Amino acid sequence: MATFNPENEIPRRLRALGCSVAAFAVIYGKRSQPHLSATFRGQSSLTGSEAQEMYRLLDQMEALARALDPIPINFSNGILIKKILGDAGILQKIESWNQFNRF
Repeated sequence: MATFNPENEIPRRLRALGCSVAAFAVIYGKRSQPHLSATFRGQSSLTGSEAQEMYRLLDQMEALARALDPIPINFSNGILIKKILGDAGILQKIESWNQFNRF
């Protein structure tokens, strides 16, 4: 039986979003792309708090993608995505708008 670990789960979720490790490193902002890549290749590991922060960030990215569906989100511009996610309440604003404006 395979064990669950963030070093495998996080890259899987990034692939599902179409987000590169380089873009995620910019969005996360606490580890460089080479360091994250090495971690995801099993050459180092995440602390529990780092993994939790990354999971929360991925949850926000997935919520953004769902909120704007069917409009695709390009997660390759890490600086822009970080800014959007940093806007207080942006996901709630989008979800409120979606309740009244279904495509």
